[in-house]
Amino acid sequence: MDKLNILVSTDRNYVPLLKTMLHSLFDNNRDCMIYIHVLHSSLNKDDLSEIEKTVTSYGGVLLSYHISADHDSETMVKKTRLPKETYYRLICMDYLPKHVKKVLYLDCDIIVNGSLKGLYNTDLTGLMFAAAEDITEVAGKNFDLPVPQRIEANNFMPTTSKYVNAGVLLMNLEYLRKVITTDEIVTMIDELGDLLVWHDQDFINYVFHKYTLYLDYKYYNYFPVYWDWDELKPGEPVIIHFAGGFKPWVDGYFDICKPYVMALDNKTERFVEQAKELYEKYAAME
Repeated sequence: MDKLNILVSTDRNYVPLLKTMLHSLFDNNRDCMIYIHVLHSSLNKDDLSEIEKTVTSYGGVLLSYHISADHDSETMVKKTRLPKETYYRLICMDYLPKHVKKVLYLDCDIIVNGSLKGLYNTDLTGLMFAAAEDITEVAGKNFDLPVPQRIEANNFMPTTSKYVNAGVLLMNLEYLRKVITTDEIVTMIDELGDLLVWHDQDFINYVFHKYTLYLDYKYYNYFPVYWDWDELKPGEPVIIHFAGGFKPWVDGYFDICKPYVMALDNKTERFVEQAKELYEKYAAME
């Protein structure tokens, strides 16, 4: 049986969303032995018990790691729209067991819609990460989206590099442990400070773009509002990511999506509805 090491990072507010993602993950990967590694600093016993109940109901294994306050840098704890837990994936190699050489990080606002074995078995020799191009860059020409053009201005990345979305991140922990330490990463986070507009995602792009393999976003990080279901090939998408303001659990979800759907002549409307229905299916599971 194939083994999958899956990494998540969450605070108490995201536990229900995490459980929804986990239901979809296990439901579509029943032929795998799945280990869920949870990074956190605020979960209590009840929170962890609730997550473990979901994981063990599928025969999976939950491993919990409380992140030390020693790794809370000034930039990480600064009050922003995202909790400090978003940075924890960058320092996971010091917490996960040394025998875990590779891990797949998944955001909580994700639905897994197929097998992850192909993605997990991607060869990362000499690389740190595999991630898909952020679709806001791809779609930025058609929509009023905050495309990260500041990258070129700050000279962090060459124009030949793609800006990736860190919500789906295959991590080569064995290589990371060889070339960089957690303390070095925390120091660099503080040195970049306010330049990290998109937080840890900017950090990964700015610092590690030379060590990142690009994945196909239509398979592994698909934002449902941007493209039509009819344009997808069989097996796409494996991972649906409700990134940005497009949250299916938010009241008025379709109102948020409508300007983007209309811009594509309603071509995406059917898939937006199907993606929401899929989310609601797993959200209803206990």
